[in-house]
Amino acid sequence: LYTENEGLLIDAGVGVRTIKKYFREYGLKLSQINNILITHDHADHVKAVGALSIETGAKVWSTKPVHIGIMKNFCVRKKVPEDNISIIETGSTFSIGSFTIQSCHVPHDSMDNNGYLIKYENVSLGLITDIGCVTQDIANIVANAKSSIIFLSVIPRFSATSSASPINIPHKKAKYT
Repeated sequence: LYTENEGLLIDAGVGVRTIKKYFREYGLKLSQINNILITHDHADHVKAVGALSIETGAKVWSTKPVHIGIMKNFCVRKKVPEDNISIIETGSTFSIGSFTIQSCHVPHDSMDNNGYLIKYENVSLGLITDIGCVTQDIANIVANAKSSIIFLSVIPRFSATSSASPINIPHKKAKYT
């Protein structure tokens, strides 16, 4: 997400070269990234976060358990510099530059996982990744967003004649325009 003066990257799970390629395709520059907001510490969400933070000087925002997970993650070869670590609390509302962000817990098999409602002026975006199950907090984020991006790791099967049971859905890579 970006404005005229600032950029907020959400997760950094692909390599730096790939991120640079996508930025070039969209006419953007890495120098536009001022902040990086992380959902959780799995490699497909944080692989390049340290390298990007070092290269751009961007602050990396997430909960303390996620930052610990990033430091322990062997896929994150370049670690986030201590001066670039910014801690948030699950369930809090905070500001990153011009963006106002509300976080909520998302059940998942990571150190911690947060979903976000991100607001800028009259735009609001709900971002929820790797949902294990839908909670009331997640439903509230989606209900209060004008647009939402949701990635499911498990989709419950609902039937009038049987109890709900999870169906594992493999993660798929997608390019959004």
